[in-house]
Amino acid sequence: MKQLGFIFLIIIISVLVMVSHHSVSAGSRRLLPTKSYDQQQQDNNNNNNSLMKKKIQEEEEDMAKVLGLEECDKSDEACLRRRMVAEAHLDYIYTQHHKPMPEGFP
Repeated sequence: MKQLGFIFLIIIISVLVMVSHHSVSAGSRRLLPTKSYDQQQQDNNNNNNSLMKKKIQEEEEDMAKVLGLEECDKSDEACLRRRMVAEAHLDYIYTQHHKPMPEGFP
């Protein structure tokens, strides 16, 4: 009976040592050096700035297309056609509610 108790005690101690070793190694992984809070904030700001610059550039390109400001070579017929349609569309938008003056109206 004493031998069985002794073996049981050794098994329990072995299991506890293995579990504690595993939890210590897992805990030490969390203590590895990471970026500081300021570095993480700076990285986030840099990412946000680059995304904002990209979005602004896309909006400026879209606005240039809408306003018919796209630069075209004389040989690029598709570009010239897009620009002409954009200009005609803008003319239509700005003149659709314009009513001509009746004749004889000063």
